[in-house]
Amino acid sequence: MKKILSIFLSILLLAAPVMAANSFGIDAGTLPNQWTYAFKKMGEGVGLVFAFGEEKKAQLRYVYALRRLAEAEELDTIGEYQYTERLMNQYQERIEQVEQYVESAQEQGQNMTEIAEQIQAANQVQQQVLQRLRQNAPEEAQAGIDTALQATQRIRTRIMANVQQLADENGNQEQNQEQNQELADENGNQSQNQEQNMP
Repeated sequence: MKKILSIFLSILLLAAPVMAANSFGIDAGTLPNQWTYAFKKMGEGVGLVFAFGEEKKAQLRYVYALRRLAEAEELDTIGEYQYTERLMNQYQERIEQVEQYVESAQEQGQNMTEIAEQIQAANQVQQQVLQRLRQNAPEEAQAGIDTALQATQRIRTRIMANVQQLADENGNQEQNQEQNQELADENGNQSQNQEQNMP
């Protein structure tokens, strides 16, 4: 049993992310052309199982989407494109899952500050990477990249709408507080004047 466990741990270590230059600061880790890639994907599935709360799951899915893009970018540097279409499909799937969470959270009036900041920080870089991949990729992979670009732009629009909605709500709350304070001051002044006018 110990031998099996040690072998399994060794495989996990081999599948662990390695330093790889990319535009996101996220390690691409093992790539689809490496035999340990399946273990990396299994680890992501386990991570989602143990992520508590819908926002945490959405944040993880977004990180996994960026990882697919980092993998495609890393493969692009060595001119390997046979996995590009599949990676773009997986990227888009994760982005759409995050988008569904964002849409649901908006309808429920939830505060999505953390994931909004996460998406805003990476979104422009995502679009630049996708456009660069599209220039280099073979024609059969370009349709998938175009769809991924659309999903990236769409989720940015949703996030910006949520941020604006929160800003408007906060502005209205501050305005209401100011109005309430003015009313309280007026009432206080009226009471003071009445006391002064009393014989």
